[in-house]
Order: sequence, then structure tokens, then C-alpha cells
Amino acid sequence: MDIQRFLNTGILEKYVLGLASPEEMEKVERMAKEYPEVDKHICKMQDCMEEYAELHAVRPPHRLKKQILNAIEEEEKSIPEASERLYHIPTSWKWGAALAAAMVLTLGFWSTLLYQKQQVTLDELALLSTQVKHLQNDQKQLQVSTRQIEQRYSVLKDVTTRHVALKGSSIAPQSLAVVYWNPDHSKGYLNIVNLPPCPNGHEYQMWADVNGKHIDMGMLKVDENGTVLHNIPYVEGSRGFVITLEKEGGSPHPTVEKMFAAGEI
Repeated sequence: MDIQRFLNTGILEKYVLGLASPEEMEKVERMAKEYPEVDKHICKMQDCMEEYAELHAVRPPHRLKKQILNAIEEEEKSIPEASERLYHIPTSWKWGAALAAAMVLTLGFWSTLLYQKQQVTLDELALLSTQVKHLQNDQKQLQVSTRQIEQRYSVLKDVTTRHVALKGSSIAPQSLAVVYWNPDHSKGYLNIVNLPPCPNGHEYQMWADVNGKHIDMGMLKVDENGTVLHNIPYVEGSRGFVITLEKEGGSPHPTVEKMFAAGEI
């Protein structure tokens, strides 16, 4: 069983906070007996909660007892003297009542405080869980990007990789792009060094020259000239490449009079 995936489900947090269902509690306890790392994770979470509670503990105000006693004294003054003579309350009873009232108020105070702290802890655990998931997603994306970079680097440093310069035509002499072409790996990459911005309603389209026939290689994005290495489809038998300006969405055939760059292998 994938223990790490089980630890990331959030069921342990619910178990420690007492929010798990009976089925979930049974599952956690079974896993804790079977896998020491699960039991260790539970103990660590419990220790963290105890440290958090001690760190944020708030003692009742010292003036609370005095306020309670003053309130009782004011209440006694409002009782008529005749009633006080008929129903005389022993001093020990008064102190007992005061102590009971103080205990009730203190219990209510602590119950409210603990409830609030529990809500704060739940919110913090939920936020932490979300942050962990974001970090895991970022790590996966980084791993994918790293593999792509390693793959591209292996092709670029290969001695069999051909560097094909696509130079600008008469309508765009400053245009320049480089194709990295490797038949052994059946890989191709394009680095757009310089292409003018596309006018509205138009896109650049790339073509492979195969025995005098132009094969569509897809549309190009040139928002980041010189900073992005684009993957391009490998077309068997290609002798050269052409970049033309076409209407948005592409064309089945290249518009020769709008050729911006071309080069031969």
C-alpha cells in the first residue's frame, strides 16, 4: 500500500481532532498498528496540537472573582431586611454559591475558548493541507519540465543534430529562426530568434519541404522571440523548412508571397 498517499488523504487530521467517522477511526487505528510510520505521524500531530494549545492558553482574568463577589453583594443588599431575618443565609453558603458561580463562569469561559481554538486549528490544518497539495503539484510540474529540458539538451548536444538557419526573405530581411533537426532521435526543435509581430487576423505557419512538396507543421507562437525552444513535429524526408504568414487558423497550402523565413538542411 502507498503509505504516503494514505498520509496525504487528510484522514489522520480528522482522527486527531476527533472528527473522523467510526469507520475512519477503525481504519486509522488498523493502519497505525500495521505501519509504524502511520503511528509515528499520529503521535507527532498530537504533540503539535498539545504544544499549540499550551502556547495559546489564556488564563481567566484576575478580576473575575472580585466581579462575581461584588455582584452577589449587590444582590443581597436589594433583599428586604425582614426577608433577610427570616431567610438568613450562612456565610459558608454564600462562599459556596460564589465559588459555584465562579466555576460555572470559568467553565463556560474555557469551553468557549477551547471551541474557538479548535476552529482556528481546523482552519490552519485545512490551509496547511491546501499548501501541501499546491507544493506537490508544483513539484510534479517541475519534474515534467526537468525531463523535457534534459531530453532537449540530449538532442541539442548530439553531434548528429543539424542546425538549420531559416533566414529572412525580401519582405522581412531581419527575420531569423533556427531549426535543430535530429533524424536519429526523430526530434525537431525551433528557436525563433526574430519574427515581426503578426498583424491582426494572421498567424505564422511552418512547412517542411519534402521532395518539393510542402507539408504543414502547424501554427507558431512568436510572443517570446529568442527565449523559447518550440517542439516541432518530425517530418521524415524533410529537405528544408519555410515560415509563412497566413490568415488566422492556417492554410492548406503556403502563401509564397508571404514567406518570411526559409532554410535548407
